[in-house]
Amino acid sequence: MSANRIQKLELENQSIYYWFCSHSSDALRKEITLSEEEVVMFTGFTHERRRKEFLAVRVLLKAFSGHEKIYYDTNGRPFLKSGKKISVSHSHGVVMLGVCNSEIGVDVEKISPKIERIKHKFLNDLEFQWYNSLETLTLIWSVKEAIFKLYSKIVFLEFAKDICVIELSQNEEPSFVRVKVLKSGFENEFSLGYFKKEGFIFTFTLID
Repeated sequence: MSANRIQKLELENQSIYYWFCSHSSDALRKEITLSEEEVVMFTGFTHERRRKEFLAVRVLLKAFSGHEKIYYDTNGRPFLKSGKKISVSHSHGVVMLGVCNSEIGVDVEKISPKIERIKHKFLNDLEFQWYNSLETLTLIWSVKEAIFKLYSKIVFLEFAKDICVIELSQNEEPSFVRVKVLKSGFENEFSLGYFKKEGFIFTFTLID
């Protein structure tokens, strides 16, 4: 199988992999051996796109990490038995995988006008004032998704109330975002990286 569109972004403490996958689920299924747990999960998917994304993430992991398998904890969060931390995202056939020694959150989103319909659910008053494009709106959503995944093991975050984008840098690639988490008892600031490729926004948390 051609992996010419599989890409890797290597940072100091983490690796980001992404793939614009054009293969069918049947073609992907031939590339990997699923565990019994994975077979059960795979057969439960009825939509071709979801089946393809499930398999593509595993092909992606195999391409860069050998024969490691993705496992899930009791809350459905993915992990590797090697001890490395991972985060997974997919959107419209594009898959993204983050691997790090520390907890990580990644997200990929297709830039689409549909996000305008839900902006009231994730923008706070400050963000409503300064967002100026569909791309920026999608970025804010993606950033909050990545932070939500980062915190998912310890606390539930409300997108509009608890996560605030306070700074964007667009002078290089990947560019950077600064975010505040405002949840009582969990206040913190984070840096995230992001980049745009072929109509998609890719976002990932960074180790400060």
